[in-house]
Amino acid sequence: MTPLKWILLALGAAAVLAYVAWWYRTREEPVSGRALAAGLRAAVLLFAWLILLNPSLPASWVTPAGEDAVLLDGSHSMSRPSAGGATSLFSVALDSVGPAERVWLFGDGAPENVAADSLPDEPVYYETRLAPAVRAAALAGARRARVLSDRRVADALEATEEARRQGLALSFATLETEYAEAGIADVVAPAWAQGGDSVSVRVDLVAAGAVGDTLRIEIEDEAGNITASGVAQAPGSGRHASVRLAFPVSRRAGFHRYSARLALERPDPEPRDDRRVFYLRVSERPAGPVLISLVPDWEPSFLIANLERATDAPTSAYLWLADSLVSLEDYRSVPLTSIQARARQAPLLVVHGYSSVAPAWAQELVRGATRLLLLPAGSRPFELPGWDVRFRGGSAIPAASHTRHRWGASLGASHVAPSAPRRAGSCRGRR
Repeated sequence: MTPLKWILLALGAAAVLAYVAWWYRTREEPVSGRALAAGLRAAVLLFAWLILLNPSLPASWVTPAGEDAVLLDGSHSMSRPSAGGATSLFSVALDSVGPAERVWLFGDGAPENVAADSLPDEPVYYETRLAPAVRAAALAGARRARVLSDRRVADALEATEEARRQGLALSFATLETEYAEAGIADVVAPAWAQGGDSVSVRVDLVAAGAVGDTLRIEIEDEAGNITASGVAQAPGSGRHASVRLAFPVSRRAGFHRYSARLALERPDPEPRDDRRVFYLRVSERPAGPVLISLVPDWEPSFLIANLERATDAPTSAYLWLADSLVSLEDYRSVPLTSIQARARQAPLLVVHGYSSVAPAWAQELVRGATRLLLLPAGSRPFELPGWDVRFRGGSAIPAASHTRHRWGASLGASHVAPSAPRRAGSCRGRR
């Protein structure tokens, strides 16, 4: 506290003691235990006065106002020699931390708030994930953060977005190394592919130091055959670059193992991140539900996770936007004919935002669906083609006295979940 607050605290304590002594001498009966009661009242009043003067409660993980949070990269890539060659990058980073500072040690797990004298001597993590540390530092009250890292951050884009969202200013300390090194930060691939079809994967690259002008990336199947290769512009030190590679998958159903690897001309001082393994589930029919949203809404984002949890299979989700269908996985436009073929074969078709003004292709998909989960929109009545069900005022009712198909609706009828004798299975509606 400031000197003024200490003076106010002393004056307030004197006033509280005088008030309590006057009260118990003049207003209270002279009974036994009066001194204890007076002491307790004085303590409570003094504590309340202290809170009014200094409402901030000290905590070891809270960053004091005006100070920078220190984020230390604890991944194994920091074990590389520094520019001088005598010590590692991690040792250089430890030397730049003050003895009284507390540091957020981050890697592939939850960040830890550690005192400077309790930091490990060597890196302890396998990957560098900065976004959780940025979030933790911001929640601790920091508005600026100094990052001690070799800039081989796997989630650099996510960390930058998280810092912007939290209002945290990031600054990276310069840790130089005499070894130029590149690696694969991440591989984004679909969870399912149809046998014999082609899939596209995105490979994110990261570099430390000058690694040349270009990098060659190859996709290798489980038999060791190169199925695709490409060349990407080498990113600058601490930056990312992405390349997309397309390749045909096997016609054999099941899980297939693929590897994305860097084809380097000279040995890499950190070879563990030169290869990333990913798996594809291959089958003739879609392995999971197909979700089509006809209106932009947050609901499909939550529905996808629940569908995957309920069916134990990946969900293919698309959004009808500006007269085209966009995949919710990579936000790329997908041909309508491809989605129609996939939806007809899917074990479950989920249509979100279906209404009386649904496009003709959506009505055809609903008519030919094997199993259907419908989330209607709008208040105008409409009839569900092929199911003999009419929606009116938020309720689902038979369109005729004798329907060809059996169907069921939840209470409140927010959607209809039909089943027919010629169609295997049914879906239970949710409230």
